[in-house]
Amino acid sequence: MTESKVPDIDLVAYVEEAGARLERERKTKEQKQFESDICEGIRKYLVPAIEAEIAELAEKTPGTKKAHLRAAEKLRKFCVERDVTPFPTRPEFVCWLLFHEVEENGAGIATIEKLVDAISYMHRLRNAYDCTQDILVRTTLKHLIKKNQKQKESKSTASEKPADAVSKTNGLTNAALEGAEYSN
Repeated sequence: MTESKVPDIDLVAYVEEAGARLERERKTKEQKQFESDICEGIRKYLVPAIEAEIAELAEKTPGTKKAHLRAAEKLRKFCVERDVTPFPTRPEFVCWLLFHEVEENGAGIATIEKLVDAISYMHRLRNAYDCTQDILVRTTLKHLIKKNQKQKESKSTASEKPADAVSKTNGLTNAALEGAEYSN
């Protein structure tokens, strides 16, 4: 008869660990339910108190609604092309989209800011985490704004040629530059 080899484990420790794991899972579920119940209770009183603000938020102008829908579609298409979930969106994907829009499509800062606003609105509308408030998205937006400002500054200084600067000086300087003598 062959002896079956029993795995070398402490059966009591294994059972205790499994029991502890099940207890943690139970407490986590209870905690989530507890928090959900509290939130539902808060909403009962909060929503009537801020009813006017909710109506204002829901009554976006038709142009704004269209812009938000275009931005949502842009985000959805961007995410689907990369096999990631568009809603709710992770902050890293929003940053990637922002860089893509600037680098690949030449989007300006106003367009990027509207895109971020629309993404934020769509997440809030779905009662999802607003990833646009994440530090990665905020700093990416700040970086793109600074980069845009530097590009504008470098274009404005590069457009002023040295010859243009000479022609803007007064007559005395022009005469001196041209080799003429100045006499009083």
